[in-house]
Amino acid sequence: MASDLDGVDIIIGGHSHSVVESAKKGENVVTSKTGKPVVITQAGENGKYYGLLDVEFDAKGVITKVCNQLVQLSSKKSPTIEYIKEQKRLRQEQIRKEKQEKKKADECVSLINSTFRSGIRNTLMNQPPEKRLETFQEFTKQATQVLNLTNVKLELENLGASTMGGLNPETNVFTLNAAMIACDNPELMEEQVFTVIHELTHKRQFDAIRDSANGKPIDKYGYSERQIYEFARNWKCYIQPRENYEWYRKQPLENAAYGFEDMVKAKYYGINF
Repeated sequence: MASDLDGVDIIIGGHSHSVVESAKKGENVVTSKTGKPVVITQAGENGKYYGLLDVEFDAKGVITKVCNQLVQLSSKKSPTIEYIKEQKRLRQEQIRKEKQEKKKADECVSLINSTFRSGIRNTLMNQPPEKRLETFQEFTKQATQVLNLTNVKLELENLGASTMGGLNPETNVFTLNAAMIACDNPELMEEQVFTVIHELTHKRQFDAIRDSANGKPIDKYGYSERQIYEFARNWKCYIQPRENYEWYRKQPLENAAYGFEDMVKAKYYGINF
């Protein structure tokens, strides 16, 4: 293959698990179709070796010197290899949890569509205020089930014009601003739906913190141990939006909650996320 290529200087194999060391013309140093040298190497299989390949080029980008070595690893664990394995494990865990989050977001969107069949704004605008409050109570109840949550108590109160609502993690009381539901502003009412998702995400975070501290399984929450550790630290020094809104949004608890809320919004509005 190397003799049919142009513009390739080095080929590192993998599938055949071959052990290729040193640099020998006609064997693993061959000529491309334009007459330039191509180095071929491979470091065996299963982490038995690691390869060191040093290549020098001239001003025209042509290989002039090659030093190809394989170092056999001892039976002792290599810190480098172990680090690579751990990074791979963490990446696989991250991918798995991202899929888990996307599945939860899809379930939330399905719930929104089944609750607000004519769309959030149209459904709520066609309901009297008392019916809207009932709709939000039922939606919150169903959303807690979708997110595998328990012991959530919803309270509807008039909180003024400055807040959508909030969760008290000590009492598990979720307060939603009834004034914004009862008003005839479709944009505010729609935003309240996503506030439910946002605050219930906080409930999921705090449940994960508690279960982790008590040695209980945490896989169902979709967060890594590192994330839960950061959530717990963040709660001890939580930044209120009135203190610094930029840092409020960036802190781990809010960054994750807004991230999930935005994912649900994007899926609901049909935006690629």
